[in-house]
Amino acid sequence: FDPAKKTQIRKSIDDIGDRVAIYLKKQFPETTDVKFKVENPELEDLFKKFKTIVNDGVENDSSEKGDGMQRALMLAIIQAYATFRKSNGELNGFLFLIDEAELHLHPTAQRALKTALLEVAESGDQVLVNTHSSVLVADTSPHQSIFKVEKVNKITTAVLVKESGKPAVIFDLLGGSPTD
Repeated sequence: FDPAKKTQIRKSIDDIGDRVAIYLKKQFPETTDVKFKVENPELEDLFKKFKTIVNDGVENDSSEKGDGMQRALMLAIIQAYATFRKSNGELNGFLFLIDEAELHLHPTAQRALKTALLEVAESGDQVLVNTHSSVLVADTSPHQSIFKVEKVNKITTAVLVKESGKPAVIFDLLGGSPTD
């Protein structure tokens, strides 16, 4: 294996870690560093030896962090990947599908998440998120469309929600009862 090539690969991995850290700091400002540690793998162990180390005051493996930090890290990786694609001339839009991205995030973090996802969408990629979060639905952006998906009598429908219909959707997301 060419040592110069190894140095270039290590630099690229470090650069990606630096980009991920920038995006992660938007949601967790105390984060100081993200490092991807890759050991020389055996072919069958290729991904078993890959670790993501996050320093948010305590440096350890991302799997030891809380659910909110892990979700934020995944989003930061998506943002870094979108930026990487654009910087390498890949201008065709990419489609990101995210299932309940807001899980384990408090409302302030959900707003930061939405801002980050809108930044990805504004750069030409598409982001589809299914959510139960009124926070993600409440604020309006020109780069978002909201669809209400329902199953009635075993038939699933998706209907575009106009601005005038958002209060009803938010009411349903909050429990659908005035006592809630």
